[in-house]
Amino acid sequence: MSILKAAFAGILLCFSAFSQAGIIPLGGAGTFSGSVTGDSGWALENPQGVDFWTFDVKYETELSASATSALIAMGVSLFEGTVTNPNLPSFSNNADFTDLFGNLTYIASSSAVPGLGGSIANILLAPGAYTLITGGNNGGFGFDFTAYNYQLDLALTTISEPPLLAIFLAGATGLVASRRRKVK
Repeated sequence: MSILKAAFAGILLCFSAFSQAGIIPLGGAGTFSGSVTGDSGWALENPQGVDFWTFDVKYETELSASATSALIAMGVSLFEGTVTNPNLPSFSNNADFTDLFGNLTYIASSSAVPGLGGSIANILLAPGAYTLITGGNNGGFGFDFTAYNYQLDLALTTISEPPLLAIFLAGATGLVASRRRKVK
C-alpha cells in the first residue's frame, strides 16, 4: 500500500510542475487580483487554466461575485466544499466533482455561453466552507498559454439573525404574561 501511495505522490509532483492553477484563500469580501493561463480554462473545465478561491462563512450569508478582465470573458462557479488539490485532471463548472481528497457540491455558475457571464448574484449560503472557481470563458480550443489578469469582486453580506436581546425580551414578556394569568 505504501508503494501505491508513493507512486501517487510522485505522479502529483510531476503534474504540479505544469500546473498554473492556484488555490487562493480569501479572508472575506473585497476586490482581488488574479491571473489565469489561457482564455478558456473555465469554459473547457481545465483546472490548469483557473483559480480556486476558498473561503468560509460562519453565518447565513448572501454572496455576489463578479470576475472581469480587459482581455477575455470570464466564468465563475461556486461550490460547497474546499478544493485541496489544484492538480486535477478536470473539474466541472456546473456540476458536482471531486478533487481526489473531497467532494465539491455545485451551487451556481455564470452563463456557460462563451463570451457571456462572469458573475453570480444573490446566492444564499449556509455556514460552511466554499470554493469559487474563476477562469476564461472565450470558448477557445485550449491552445492559448497566455497569462490573463483579472479582477474578482466578492460581496458577502451576513443575513441578520434576530438579535439575542430581542429573543430574550420576547421570552421574558411571555413569561411575565403567563405569571399574571396564574395570579388572577
